[in-house]
Amino acid sequence: MTPNNGILSGKGGLALDGGKETLTNHQAYTGDTTVGQSGDLTLTGSLAGALVNGGHSTLQDGSAVTGTVTNTSTGSLEAHNAQLSNVTTAGTLLLDRGTNVSGKLAATRYSPVRH
Repeated sequence: MTPNNGILSGKGGLALDGGKETLTNHQAYTGDTTVGQSGDLTLTGSLAGALVNGGHSTLQDGSAVTGTVTNTSTGSLEAHNAQLSNVTTAGTLLLDRGTNVSGKLAATRYSPVRH
């Protein structure tokens, strides 16, 4: 399913345990989107539910996650011009220009970038 130009809806969630997946458009399902350690998700649309990232996720081009965003200790999350709410991270997090976080932004592990 790469890329998935369709729209998924319903109460279920999506688990990406391995491989690469691209989601575009507004994904209307309300369950969690879970990315496992071997998973690689690119989002250019929006998610109605939560995102739990333990692999690699890239949110770009005006993408949005309505539910909470959790980036686990094994996760690497990049957000470029994205809209997020209530972000908690223990992994690698890059919030690039144009990205907005509404609600809380919490890090359970912090390593400052030195220039």
